[in-house]
This record gives sequence, C-alpha cells and structure tokens, in this order.
Amino acid sequence: STPAPVTSTHAPVASTPAPVASTPSPVDCSAKLVAVQTGPSTTCDGGNVHWWPLDSGCHGWEGLSPDGELHLNSASGMKCIDEDTFTFDQYAGSLDCTGTAVTKTIHFDTCEQDRPPVLYSKGIDFECCKNPDSESCKTAVPYVTRDGTTIYKDGEICDDDNSTPAPLVSTPAPVTSTPAPVASTPAPVASTPAPVTSTHAPVASTPAPVASTPSPVDCSAKLVAVQTGPSTTCDGGNVHWWPLDSGCHGWEGLSPDGELHLNSASGMKCIDEDTFTFDQYAGSLDCTGTAVTKTIHFDTCEQDRPPVLYSKGIDFECCKNPDSESCKTAVPYVTRDGTTIYKDGEICDDDNSTPAPLVSTPAPVTSTPAPVASTPAPVASTPAPVT
Repeated sequence: STPAPVTSTHAPVASTPAPVASTPSPVDCSAKLVAVQTGPSTTCDGGNVHWWPLDSGCHGWEGLSPDGELHLNSASGMKCIDEDTFTFDQYAGSLDCTGTAVTKTIHFDTCEQDRPPVLYSKGIDFECCKNPDSESCKTAVPYVTRDGTTIYKDGEICDDDNSTPAPLVSTPAPVTSTPAPVASTPAPVASTPAPVTSTHAPVASTPAPVASTPSPVDCSAKLVAVQTGPSTTCDGGNVHWWPLDSGCHGWEGLSPDGELHLNSASGMKCIDEDTFTFDQYAGSLDCTGTAVTKTIHFDTCEQDRPPVLYSKGIDFECCKNPDSESCKTAVPYVTRDGTTIYKDGEICDDDNSTPAPLVSTPAPVTSTPAPVASTPAPVASTPAPVT
C-alpha cells in the first residue's frame, strides 16, 4: 500500500539554473574617478565628497537627505577639459539623464560658487585628469560619502555601489590658474521689471498690481501638519504643513549636504478625522511620474516609505473640525530654510514667510480691532465714584 519512491532521487536538471549573472553586480559600474567636495561653506569644508566616473554614460545617484526627503539626480558628459577642470551635465529629479540639464564646471583645489548659488564646490582629486594612465588614477565604483546612497549607471542599479570608497591622494598642491566662472551664474533678466518712469496717474492701460501681490499663485488652503524624520518616535523631524484638496502641491529645496530635491503630491485629503492620505511624486514639481500613495495617522508614529523614515500627524484639526477656527488656513509650509512651495507647477511667492502655528498654540484672533481714535483721552474732571 506504500509504494517506494522512484523518481525523487534524480539529479537536478536545467529547471534550476545556477545564479550567474546576478553576482557580484548587475551592472559593471567601475570607471576612472575624480573627487569633488560640495557643501554650503564658502571654503567647501565639511561638505560631502562625490567620486564621479569619467566617460561613463549616465551616472545616477539616489538617497535620503538628513531630514528625510528622497532625492534623485543623474549626470552625463562627465569629462576632463584639462588637468584642473572637470565638467558634466546634471539632471535634478531623474536617474536616467532625462529632463533639463544644468552644465557644471569644477576646478581643482578652487572652492567656487556652484548652482544653486547656496552651494560651493571644489575638486580634491583630479589624478585621472592629470595622469589617466598612472597608478594614482583611481578606478573603482562611483561613490558618495553619505550613508544609504544608491548608485546607478544608465538607469540600472550598481550592486556594489558603496562598499569601497576610493582613498584620497596626498594633500593637493594649490592651483595658480583660477579661471573666472562665467556661464555658471546667469544674470537675472526678466524677474526684475524696469521701473516705470511715467508720473501720470494710473489709467486703464496700467493695471494696478493685484494678482502679483502677495503671490503669483493663490496657495492658501486648509492645512494639516505631518512630522517626518529618521527617528522611530518621529521626534526632531521636519514638519510639513500640507494643503487639503488643493491640486498639485510641490516643494523644492536643498538637503543639508547640498543635493537639490524636487517633490510633489496630489489627492491630499482626510479619509477620516485621524487619517490623511496623498500621492507623492519624487523628482517632479508638477505631479508627473510614478506616484507612491502614503497614509498618515494622527499622533501615531509609523514607518513611512522609504522605510528609513517615520511619520505622524501632529495637527489634523482640519480633518476633525474643518469649519472651526482651530482649522488653519494659510500657505503650505515646510520647516526647512530655503524650501520653495509650488501649486500646479507655479511658484508661491509668499511660501515660507508665515508658518502655521501648531494647534497647541492658538492662532491670533483677527476680529480684535486695533485701538482707534474714538477712544477719548482722559479729561480734567474726575467724576466721584458711584456708590
């Protein structure tokens, strides 16, 4: 009644292929490298170091800023112009060199203003520009000195991206030739209109500035506040005041280590009084690309996406009591200096001037009139108290 096993002892056949191509890396990312240091200091000290590949297709890098924002960047055309000059075209918000490129030029051992202008960069190892065939020219996988950064080549991930940072060479000698930056800092043109010299009273042909003040876009909305950061308690993270039912909400800014990041979201709404949801688009300001749906709960710190982040709702009054005075109506805001807010792809002029107060601090009541001239001044006669 119990038949002996027959076929179970056969050797494995072709249906179980051996792992070959997946080890050690799905993409050969090794290249000759140059090192650039970038940060907010005018001396370039303390910034992150990026080991850039030369002549290596599309180089992409993805990571989280210390305040929890995901940023994507890529570059093409990485090459040495001469032994002290390195250039590339950078694409903010993409890993595959799509979008609008910004051409950057870095000089060896010369700290210069970068783009955006709050950053400064200098070359700290250009051996592969000076002596590409020597042993001092590093050949390795590109690397960024920030934990958690993922490196890409031509849109595909490098498996061994951050395991072996290339060592720096000895302290470089100062360079005497310091070419002046030219095209990297374009002069503002259309953003500052020339003053009108006419002294005539305004007529119909000269409309009063209405829509442009205080903002080119009406960004005011009912807001909810979410705190996000790397702590499992959500303490110490940035606070984002999100608009409800407000089209496409975008925000752009620099991480503390100098990376430009773009994000946007749509479908911001309350599911119930303790639950807020939205669709987030990393790398765009106009809600294009691939969306990630996120759900935040009030006063509950939960793992976010990506999983190194944690978020909780800290002011959901507009979910609970949308018609009450405790529901804040203001311009959306992020508690990080230099963040620019957008609505439907257009900038909000007054984006970061007035952060909304948390619910624990009541908003000032605007109905309290200021003292006016009708308050009579005290007169000489002082009536006796009435008993």
